[in-house]
Amino acid sequence: MKSEGRNSESFILRCTLFIIHCAFLITLSAQAQTVQFGLRGGADIIDMQFTSDALRSANRAGFFLGPQLRIHTPVVGLTVDAAALYDQRDLRVETQTLKQKTLQLPANARLGIDLMGVVGVYLSIGPQLNFNLGESTFYWEDLKGYRNHFTLQETTLGLNLGGGVTLGRHLEAALYYNIPLGKTADITWDTIVDALQDQTMHRARSKTNAWRIALTYYF
Repeated sequence: MKSEGRNSESFILRCTLFIIHCAFLITLSAQAQTVQFGLRGGADIIDMQFTSDALRSANRAGFFLGPQLRIHTPVVGLTVDAAALYDQRDLRVETQTLKQKTLQLPANARLGIDLMGVVGVYLSIGPQLNFNLGESTFYWEDLKGYRNHFTLQETTLGLNLGGGVTLGRHLEAALYYNIPLGKTADITWDTIVDALQDQTMHRARSKTNAWRIALTYYF
């Protein structure tokens, strides 16, 4: 019951932070000079970290795709972007490859400059709220006799840090680093010795950072 209470409080906090940021976006868009709609796609490079040294993971890949809007504000060099992205990635835990599917809602404030009137560069920062769309719990037993139980968080909040390059008004390339604000998954595993002996239970938390390479075309 205490665990459920903590999860509820964590979810409320994540949503509150994201709503505050969305209110900021709405304020800016109300004063916007231009709003552009586009399509964003790209690739993830995943780095999973565990609180237990007994677990190992390897970098894995994923992809994302979805609509995006870019808001030009009256402040020189300041723009805002927001997107709704379908993301699918492979998570490697020991010998298992687990598939994760999420809806991602990033919103970033960006500060940049134009070079030669055609090419621009910018730095960006903003939150990202993620909702799990696929399976959230995975079970397996390995060759050493360990039973594993891996559970993804249903919602997570992260921070995007990055920058990009714009080419004219229609094309944009970006590189981001996404840092989760809290754990992204739990894992438990035990040792099966024999039916008459007690099982040894182990627990750990996982945190998944990701480099994201994105390409956006604005209509």
